[in-house]
Amino acid sequence: MALMARRMQIGKAMQRANQYPRQGVTYIGVLVILAIMMMALGAVTQVRHSVMQREKEQELLFIGHQFRAAIGQYYVQSGGRYPANLEALLESNDIGVTGAGAKKIDFCAKFTMTQSLAKATGA
Repeated sequence: MALMARRMQIGKAMQRANQYPRQGVTYIGVLVILAIMMMALGAVTQVRHSVMQREKEQELLFIGHQFRAAIGQYYVQSGGRYPANLEALLESNDIGVTGAGAKKIDFCAKFTMTQSLAKATGA
């Protein structure tokens, strides 16, 4: 009887000893999975930032081309004169840019004039 009780105690002790290492391995596994997920999230964030930067650059290039087209159209229509300033270009009704391009040029011009005014006044 005593031998059987002793074997049961040893068996229970071994079961407990076998349980705890599994919990540690599971914990380490969860930490590894979290680390991999964080690295993937970081990579996705970098890609998204690059895509957004390219979109902004494309929009700026579009606005620049619209300005170039508007100045060229002004030059042709005014008989070989370039606009004296940005306001003269914007006041011209026939600058050859319509739709979204004209709105973007107008917004960019207003922003540029606001920035110039702020620099001139020291604000």
